[in-house]
Amino acid sequence: MHVGATVEASFVVFTPGTDAKAKLEVTAPAFVKVLRTSTDTQEYGPSGTFVRVGALRGALVSACGGVLSDAAIAGHDEAYAGALGWLNAGEAERVCGGDAERLRAHLADALARMNSGEGSARRIERLLLLDEPPNMDAGEITDKGYVNQRAVIERRADAVARLYADPPDPGVIVPA
Repeated sequence: MHVGATVEASFVVFTPGTDAKAKLEVTAPAFVKVLRTSTDTQEYGPSGTFVRVGALRGALVSACGGVLSDAAIAGHDEAYAGALGWLNAGEAERVCGGDAERLRAHLADALARMNSGEGSARRIERLLLLDEPPNMDAGEITDKGYVNQRAVIERRADAVARLYADPPDPGVIVPA
């Protein structure tokens, strides 16, 4: 092996007291580069695209104009990212007047605007609204009050299956 060559091994390092982990690639003696941290990045799709989950989640909530209170990003081993979302009922009522079709149209338009001109790592191709809020007792909310993406995706595997069904489940919202 010559200087600067990549060692053909990777390591997963866990941060004590959290569920955070990092995938590390070692190059040359004593040089370590962080490639991915589980709290902010998720790998999905056949191309191995890395998605900045935190940024994508924030972009989705923002694009929906306050109608979504939060979301969990899914897509590991899928061709594209999808999201499980929770409504901000008050804002949804204000914006859509309680009309379910207007709500679906609002969210489909928001997805289309958000995805416009973006690459696959910055797009949400499907959205499914969840009735049950994140459950703290089930670990879906962290000690700091954030949605635990991994716990939501694992606990709600049935919703994730609906999100990726082909053809799409009738409850799934796609970009307009």
